[in-house]
Amino acid sequence: MRAGRVTQAGALKVLSIYINELPTTIVWESGYESLEHKVYKYRDNGEVISSSLEPHRDPQGNVLDKDGNVLGVHGVNGNNLRSIGVYTVPKAGTYYVVGELLWAMLLGYLGGKFVLGFRRFQDNQETEAKPTE
Repeated sequence: MRAGRVTQAGALKVLSIYINELPTTIVWESGYESLEHKVYKYRDNGEVISSSLEPHRDPQGNVLDKDGNVLGVHGVNGNNLRSIGVYTVPKAGTYYVVGELLWAMLLGYLGGKFVLGFRRFQDNQETEAKPTE
């Protein structure tokens, strides 16, 4: 293969880079950073630990509340403590799919408005072109 020749795989890679960088991507990413937060849940029943307890992990993997009381252990239950999972909310995949759908709806709306305006323009041209008697 000669230098400078773009293969089909290379073209798809370049295309995917441009597709992932829609004009609203930077704004959408800053919104995600402000919305993203961690949720602590007990793994046995899915009960969410209240954020008012300000749960956090210590270096040993224990999940503590704001007063230092042990709520459970992160990961596998090893010391007869309840197992706690840490989840990021909202999920990045869902968040970005919603952004892409909103972008597509906006483009569709603007395209529809353009078509209606163009159609009205054509109708006005036809009525002006008809000879009046």
